Amino acid sequence: METKALVGERGRYRLTPPVQAIQVPPTVQVMLAARIDRLPPEAKRLLQIASVVGKDLPFAVLQAIADRPGEALRRGLDRLQAAEFLYETGLYPEREYSFKHALTHEVTYAGLLQERRRELHAQIVGAIETLHRDRLSEHTERLAHHAWAADLWDKAARYLRESGRKAFARSANTDAANYFEQTLKAIDHLPEGRGTLEQAVDVRIELRTALQVLRDLGRQGLHLTEALRRAEVLGDQVRVGQVLMYSALHAALTTKFDEALRLGRRSWVIGEALGDLGLQVGTMNYLALTHFALGNHQEAARYAQNAITLIPAELIGERFGQARLAASLARATLGLTLGRVGRFNDALTRAGEALKIAEAARHAYSIASELYSLGVIYLFKGDNAVALRVLEQGRETWQTLQSPPFGPMNAALGLALCRSGDFSRGLPLLEAAPLHAPADFIYPSSTALAEGYLLAGRAQESALSAQRALELATTMGTRGCEALALHRVAEATAGSGQNHAGVHAIRRRCPSPRTSECAPSSPTATSASASSAGVEVSASRPTSILSLRRRCTARWTCGSGWSRRRRS
Repeated sequence: METKALVGERGRYRLTPPVQAIQVPPTVQVMLAARIDRLPPEAKRLLQIASVVGKDLPFAVLQAIADRPGEALRRGLDRLQAAEFLYETGLYPEREYSFKHALTHEVTYAGLLQERRRELHAQIVGAIETLHRDRLSEHTERLAHHAWAADLWDKAARYLRESGRKAFARSANTDAANYFEQTLKAIDHLPEGRGTLEQAVDVRIELRTALQVLRDLGRQGLHLTEALRRAEVLGDQVRVGQVLMYSALHAALTTKFDEALRLGRRSWVIGEALGDLGLQVGTMNYLALTHFALGNHQEAARYAQNAITLIPAELIGERFGQARLAASLARATLGLTLGRVGRFNDALTRAGEALKIAEAARHAYSIASELYSLGVIYLFKGDNAVALRVLEQGRETWQTLQSPPFGPMNAALGLALCRSGDFSRGLPLLEAAPLHAPADFIYPSSTALAEGYLLAGRAQESALSAQRALELATTMGTRGCEALALHRVAEATAGSGQNHAGVHAIRRRCPSPRTSECAPSSPTATSASASSAGVEVSASRPTSILSLRRRCTARWTCGSGWSRRRRS
């Protein structure tokens, strides 16, 4: 139409030149660029300015940078609407426009020289800061975008960091991590100095927390290493202590337990010397988790209880910079520890308190984590119907986070389903769970898979999974997990007989989801399945069930400081 190749009215167009004379652009982009170039100069300039503002175009921002009176600007926008480049999207509380097609926006923006783009982006930052000076927090993402494109690195770092915090607060953890990493790139453009170093450490600490929820320990470890280097250059003990604390947790989650204890002790010394409550509480929580993983149950309980005692009532909903609420994490860890040694009433009380704290704060990551802990305690207890309900709720909550699937949660849910007889849903969850995921020392996925296979009558696969679980636990030095694995090896050995008596014995002990005594509280709480089923063990087998039971008992009690307790 613009080249007069078609004339007439809508619905009654006719071709004027011969078909052979029509020039067809090689791409849609070239065709759009040609249309834009045929616009009158003022209309083209206005469209280019609009392309820098973005796909959505507030009238007030356009007016601030277009250097036109309001009425002239409205007429120009009306012409661009008539040409079908833009359309009006809103009148209240202020008039707003948008590009009709994303491709039109992209082609128009690409037609501007880089220097002109930077100049306009800088003007837009100033316009938004002036127009919305009393509510800049509502516009941080847009300000971050324009400041970055304008090479205004100080403002870009500030607005990107604030955007990351907003994303983390709404559990958009992938977005938060991306914003924080872009913040670090902006900081790299700033002049060197103490303030820049401090920003670089602090942003990495915030990034570490988002990566914790994303379970991205690889990236997290790199950023923690760099944060520690910079904090030590600063000589800032608060920041050094914080990075050491988070590095202790990272080491524990990557099964470097000796390193976790060493880093945790260094962090504790700093926290105690400074009287820093957040540092003390966080370090105690992470040392409690490390001792739990190692099977040092008494130490784990002591550190968790100390963390609970330290937090005053008015700060019970604080994270202290951690990914989870500190008070709920301490109670959940204590609950898991008590559950492991068979003190179920106390364990469920503590885990229930942890969940209530998380729910009161409406903190999704903490809620999902505490539901997982509570579900595992019910699995320890053998209360499978409740475990299933709690873990399903935990999985649903986890799915509201911008985070990959939580393997240990899925494995625990899969086991609860298998104990309830739902193998069609339970086994796929168990088989899909990674066998060496972060926090897999709470209820190891490989151990859960071995039990799932055994309950499903797949004894040989159960034996292989149990042996793999035992090898992993032995290699990592997680004695509590080793005890569970030894128990599963004993059951799988019993179940591999021709008559599968061990399998049937387990099924008899778990006849329905309402049975609360399906699983032993610990490998020492009930006799092994082979023994209870009366399976005769051949002397030619390399490992006898009785010896496995003895090893199991030794691992469970070693280092815990507790003797065997009957169930609460």
